[in-house]
Amino acid sequence: MELPNTLEEAIMDTDILITSTRTVTAEQLAGVFARSGINRRVHDAQRMRAMAESADMLVTAWSGEQLVGVARSLTDWCEVCYLADLAVDGAYQKTGLGRRLVDAVRAMLADDVRLILLAAPSAIDYYPKIGFRALPNAYICERAQPYPVHLFGQAAPLGDALGDEHAGI
Repeated sequence: MELPNTLEEAIMDTDILITSTRTVTAEQLAGVFARSGINRRVHDAQRMRAMAESADMLVTAWSGEQLVGVARSLTDWCEVCYLADLAVDGAYQKTGLGRRLVDAVRAMLADDVRLILLAAPSAIDYYPKIGFRALPNAYICERAQPYPVHLFGQAAPLGDALGDEHAGI
């Protein structure tokens, strides 16, 4: 089965364009995150740029030239897709735009690819309404503060990242 690698859908009943082909700047991504209420490090331009550029799938929603929604995913295209971010500008929330973004992500995946996510506490009740099922068997390793390894450039030597007792692993 050949998978689509782009998606462009004009929503007929609104002026919102949902697409996977438009480039998103760090500033645009930070802006929609800030306006959505999602907890991201929006003042870290380098991080925002990396998030925009390194996603396997970036489905966006536009009102004219303004980014009003984003579904940012990491995937292997055959088994699982992790929906890392679903953010909708507060002015467009409760309009069905989040569901449209998720539907667009699902349309780009094969039918047997699982879509998973980590829900923000404020969104726990939202995801079952758009087809997600809660799982009792998920785990997370919280990140250290500050990051022990530089995320955007050369990694620190492993001994520096984990402590001297782990050097040479």
